[in-house]
Amino acid sequence: MKRTLFLYPIVLLSSCSTDTKDNNNKPDINLEVINKAEADSMENEEEDIPTYRYDTLLKSGYKLRFKFNDSAQLLILMHKDSLIRELSSVERSELPKTLGYKAADFDNYFAFVKSFGSGNPHVLQIIKKETGEVIRNGAWIDANEKKGYILYSPKPIPQPGDSMVLINMNSMVEKKYEFPSDIFDGPEVLNRIKLKNVDSDGLSLEYFLESKPQNLIVKRYNY
Repeated sequence: MKRTLFLYPIVLLSSCSTDTKDNNNKPDINLEVINKAEADSMENEEEDIPTYRYDTLLKSGYKLRFKFNDSAQLLILMHKDSLIRELSSVERSELPKTLGYKAADFDNYFAFVKSFGSGNPHVLQIIKKETGEVIRNGAWIDANEKKGYILYSPKPIPQPGDSMVLINMNSMVEKKYEFPSDIFDGPEVLNRIKLKNVDSDGLSLEYFLESKPQNLIVKRYNY
């Protein structure tokens, strides 16, 4: 009888230890986490919880703040803790790229882009940070953040003879350049152009033809 009494509490302790370990390993599906840009998100085992994975930090103390509720996702422009304006909202079920994201960032402005699926033009808004005002609309091509330029198309689907626009984000001076005539051999014209270089004499584009995607072409434009 004494031997039985001696073993009984050991069994109880072992059982308690196992229960404690299991409880500690259970995931907290309601745990709220704040990312490096203080965007609102949540970790959850459910697949329908929206997660915004794009960079939300902007220069000069500005940021994009992501929020969601039962029916919608929202993206808000803020300066430190002050709300400037709501930039975009979509249904909760939509992909975050349709909500929009930062494509290029400058001291006083940034390029805000929305994507609507592979092959479609990226809708561009150039936004003044201080007020949230949209100062340019168009379709995204490329940017050189170091030198302070954005290259965009006024039309989402350009045609032969149309021009693209190079805007200096410091002086806000714009220059127009005609699209290369040979690039209209196929669709997705804007997705096949890169801004290779900008200097005091002009700019260089790098692009490829639909029929020869492996061959990169460089075209120089002088001011």
